Amino acid sequence: MNRIKFVLIAILLIFISATAVIIYILSTAGIESKYLQRNLSNQINNSNYTVNLSKVKIKLLKQQGLVIEIPSLEVISNKNFLATDITVDFNLLNILYKGVALANFELSSDINFNDQNFNLSIESNPDHYVVKKLSNESISLIDSIIIPKNEINIFEIKFEFTSKFIKKNFNKFIVDIDSKYSLDSLDILFDESLKYTADIQLNLDNQELFVRKIENKLKINPVTKINFANIYDIKTHIEMSLPTSDILSIVKNFSSYRNSNDTRFFNILSNVLHEDQLLVFDFNLINLLELSNVKLQLDGKTKFDYILDDNANPSFLKGNAPYNLTLIKDNQNDQIYSISAGIDLSKIESFIRQVNFKKNINDILSFEVTSNLNLKDDIDFKLSSKNPNDINFRGKITLSKNNDLIVDNLYVSNKNNVDLTINAKLTNRDLIMSVIGETLDLSKNVININDKNREYYFNSESYVISANNAFLSDGLIVDSFSGSIKKVKNQIKVAFRGDTLDSNFIYEREKNTKNDKTKIELSNLIDSVGPNHPARKIISKGEASIYSYRDIGSLSTNVNIDLKDFILINSPSTLKLLSLPSFSGLSAALSDESGIQFDHGQLNYDVDKFMYSNINAFGINDGIGLILSGNIDRINKTMDLTGQVSPLQLISGIIQKIPLIGNIFIGDEGDGILAVEFNMTGNQDHPDVKSNPLSIFKPRIFQRTIDFLNKN
Repeated sequence: MNRIKFVLIAILLIFISATAVIIYILSTAGIESKYLQRNLSNQINNSNYTVNLSKVKIKLLKQQGLVIEIPSLEVISNKNFLATDITVDFNLLNILYKGVALANFELSSDINFNDQNFNLSIESNPDHYVVKKLSNESISLIDSIIIPKNEINIFEIKFEFTSKFIKKNFNKFIVDIDSKYSLDSLDILFDESLKYTADIQLNLDNQELFVRKIENKLKINPVTKINFANIYDIKTHIEMSLPTSDILSIVKNFSSYRNSNDTRFFNILSNVLHEDQLLVFDFNLINLLELSNVKLQLDGKTKFDYILDDNANPSFLKGNAPYNLTLIKDNQNDQIYSISAGIDLSKIESFIRQVNFKKNINDILSFEVTSNLNLKDDIDFKLSSKNPNDINFRGKITLSKNNDLIVDNLYVSNKNNVDLTINAKLTNRDLIMSVIGETLDLSKNVININDKNREYYFNSESYVISANNAFLSDGLIVDSFSGSIKKVKNQIKVAFRGDTLDSNFIYEREKNTKNDKTKIELSNLIDSVGPNHPARKIISKGEASIYSYRDIGSLSTNVNIDLKDFILINSPSTLKLLSLPSFSGLSAALSDESGIQFDHGQLNYDVDKFMYSNINAFGINDGIGLILSGNIDRINKTMDLTGQVSPLQLISGIIQKIPLIGNIFIGDEGDGILAVEFNMTGNQDHPDVKSNPLSIFKPRIFQRTIDFLNKN
């Protein structure tokens, strides 16, 4: 028994001694394990890289307990990877029983990758490897990296970094880009003193790095796929908020290819694009950093707040309009671009005075533009509205290789008062345009005096206009309307003609640097004015020739009107004239109950916005002569006129034709041997009419004799 005890005690002492020796060795030099070296190598090695483990030791550390220590680990691939001072905290029985891949352990190490030192800490559980720490002075993890053990080659990394990290790892790539495109990309994208966040995904099987998010100064989100095997084959998806200034730079860059520079256009664009626009940019970067499979999408909102002229009833464009633009290009050297764009103007309120085109804020209007363009050749843009049943736009606009703007059969219709086809060419700010259609509305084109010297975009303008139906001012409807306009800045020459009911008219105007002259020929005055025109209160029919003249700089226009076969309506004024003392011939002047018919007449006056002044008018027929002179106040609607009504006009007319004697006995046209003098004053619609009855019996020969002698 004592022998057995002795043996047991001896064995125990030997075990304790061995254990002490083992613990001593583990706590100092450690025990090298060939088994673990082979096992770890088999677990880590991959077809894409080779892992060299110089030694694997088991050690006992005071803080961590029993650990595996790997003094040096080297990964041989495209980039050398070296890990040193690796320690692993593990359950020895667990790792021996389950194997390294499934065992629970904690690992910490200093590693060197691409000449950069990192501090690494990894934890293992039955399902995942968890990288808890990976950091140096230029990068640190935001969240732990979770690596499923069944998919060890795919994992996501979220980290903070500085520009130093980007420069260290992508320096050759950055240098090549900066050299090719004359950039300083690091300074453009990153501030040296700041930290930025990133979110990337690694696929070690495919040797791909997928950038989901990377912060930068420009707020660009370049979603990028990079192949480790070929860093010059990169697929990139960028989403960013693009400032208006950058959009203008892009447009100017395009313009530079065509040697064009239009400051006015860029100013308009900068005002319209008031908010940042969303840019989506997809491309591949291949070979020597050349772009291929380029797709650029731009989405944003435009804001219009424009009054387009200084007219009293100006054209305008107001409201917000979302738009989208897509540009596709196969490769960097290809000159062909495929473009599609759309804009929704439904929330736009607009008025184009020239053709009286009005769009209310909720009228649906959206259209799209498509083009396959070559920057070195003519560029065609095809335009069509998406809802042609409401407002219809369709046609083609071409920007020639000489930068001429050509409008080809642009059809515009609003199913109401606009139904036109426009063809035009703009060359060096000289515009030639034809407007032809079913319906043309010119009712808001009121001629105002404007002699101001101002800046004109066009050097010259030439228009040919034709419409089956035209609406003119004051509700006048014209058939077979045609004419032309030639304009050089504020000088203009206009000629139009058309049919109104059973009559026709001719309108001509010429304005130069000295004067402004107008001529209008009307086969029936009343047919050629609108239903509310003031002439309808005076005359019921008549052929008219109207001439006007104004010196440039003057606000007053002289107007002369010749009338034939016209009827003076029985207005309150004319009825009061008929109530003057009656004598032979006055009743014969009445054509019927509607008024007094005259064979011939003339009206001459000066007009400005305040007064009709220097009025001189007469009308004659076989039975009566009527003359008027004086002024009419346009603002207060009052008149101060004097005149004469003379009978026996046929006899007076015969005498007037006798040389010398005619002028003495009769006087001017419209006068007679005998006359009734009258005054019309007060309200122009209901004036007071007074006459001198004694003038009926006073021969006009004496007054005309004195006038004749005074003139001669």
